[in-house]
Amino acid sequence: MSAARRRFYTQVGVAPQEDYFCVQLDGKTVHTPKGRRLHVPSANLAHAIAAEWDAQMEVIAPHSMHMTTLACTCFDGVADVQSAVIDSLLPFVETDQLIFRDDKNEEFCAQQSAALDPWVQWAERELEIRLIVTRGVMPVLQPAQNAQRLKNILEEMNVWQLTAVAHLVEQLRSAVLASAVFKGVMSAQEAFRLSNMEEHFQIEEWGVDDELQNRLERIQTEVLAAEQFLDLIGRK
Repeated sequence: MSAARRRFYTQVGVAPQEDYFCVQLDGKTVHTPKGRRLHVPSANLAHAIAAEWDAQMEVIAPHSMHMTTLACTCFDGVADVQSAVIDSLLPFVETDQLIFRDDKNEEFCAQQSAALDPWVQWAERELEIRLIVTRGVMPVLQPAQNAQRLKNILEEMNVWQLTAVAHLVEQLRSAVLASAVFKGVMSAQEAFRLSNMEEHFQIEEWGVDDELQNRLERIQTEVLAAEQFLDLIGRK
C-alpha cells in the first residue's frame, strides 16, 4: 500500500469479471501499487476489500486496509516469485516458536510444555514435521527432512493461500502454528497466544511495557487479518 492520501472517490462497488471479481472506485478498477488490476477469486473477499475502501474517511489510512494489503501483496510480492517466497519460509522450521522452553523458571517451563507439546506432537503426526524441543533461546539442529516436508506443504497451496500463510509464518514465527491455522484446527487468536507466551509472561512478571504491548497488538491484528483472508478465499 502507498502512503496515505486524500479520498478521491465517491462510490465503491464490486464487478464480476469472468472468474474473478474486481473492486471499483467510481466505476474504475482498483490497481495494486505496481499497477496491476486488483481482481480476486472470491466475491466475499472482493466485498471485504470494497468495505475497507468505503470505510475510508477524508484521508485514506492504508494501515486499516488489511484485506486490500494482502491482496496487493499477492499480486506484487508473491505471484511472480512463489518459489522464492516458499524458500524464504523454510528456515522458520529450524527456529519454530514451538521448539523453545524457558531455562530459568520451572513453573513457566511447565506451562509452556503443557500448552505447546500437544502441537509439537500434532506437527509430527499430521505434518510429518518432527521438532526437537530445547530449553533456552539457542536453536538446536532439527531433522533435515523438516524443511522438505514444509516445502511440500507450501507448494500445495494456491497463490492466495500462500500469501496468507507466509504472513502468518512471519508474524507467528512458527510454520507449524501457521499450518494449524491454515488447516482450521487452531484459531489465529490461539496461535497468537501460543507464539507469544514468553512475551506475556514478561508482562505478568515485570508489568506492561508500552513498546512491547504495541508490538503485540500489531502482531495480533496482522494474524487475525491473515485468518480472515483465508476464510474469505477458502482453504481448499
